[in-house]
Amino acid sequence: MPWDLRARGPSSRNHEGQLCRARRNSPEKNSCWARGWASSPWPRDARGQSVSRTTAGDQALVIELKFGPSEAELVNNGHTSELHSVAPQVMLLNGRPWTFRQLHFHAPSEHTMDGKRFEAEFHVVHQSDDGRLAVLGVLAVEGRDNADWAAFVDAAAAPSVGSTAPAGVVDLGALIPGSLDHFAYSGSLTTPPCSENVQWLVLEAPIELGQAQLDALTAVHDGNDRPIQASNGRTVSVVDQ
Repeated sequence: MPWDLRARGPSSRNHEGQLCRARRNSPEKNSCWARGWASSPWPRDARGQSVSRTTAGDQALVIELKFGPSEAELVNNGHTSELHSVAPQVMLLNGRPWTFRQLHFHAPSEHTMDGKRFEAEFHVVHQSDDGRLAVLGVLAVEGRDNADWAAFVDAAAAPSVGSTAPAGVVDLGALIPGSLDHFAYSGSLTTPPCSENVQWLVLEAPIELGQAQLDALTAVHDGNDRPIQASNGRTVSVVDQ
């Protein structure tokens, strides 16, 4: 039985408070104000947060993606659909390598801008040699059909929990927006066990998915987002690349 982050009530073994209560300072979902000089990128419901704006030339986490085409497969784990690449994929943060582990999605999004949720959010999960995690967040809005995401969407329709579906050749780099401008903060996983010390990199520019593509994803996994969490004084950096 897959756990449910939206479960409420003491009788549920999947209750969020039981699964993640030890992570009392976890800002795993932050509401970011839409960027622009007229507004500040940080949780709308937070007060007194420290915000820093940096460029690639400053002391910022600069993203460089070493992604390429590879055979891939999707696994339905009951909570989401995970894409796994056969060929190694690497993300560099200030030149330090982080190995791609998997890509999955939540619907609706797990971050907001100007208090608005997006139709979906994709998490590209990486791990460093010392075991730390870094998650590249990609927000999705309704728009035109996206051919680059067609293989993921089609394979994500694997119906049963634990099932695996081939996705063919997927170009991981083509799934990422052209701009790598991002919000960076240290937080935690949004799913049990809600492990902390996770480096979050939420891209400012969203991707577009067609309504039929969004419907196909939510037909398999819908409402698998964690409710917005308090920021607990975390500092966020806005990085222009």
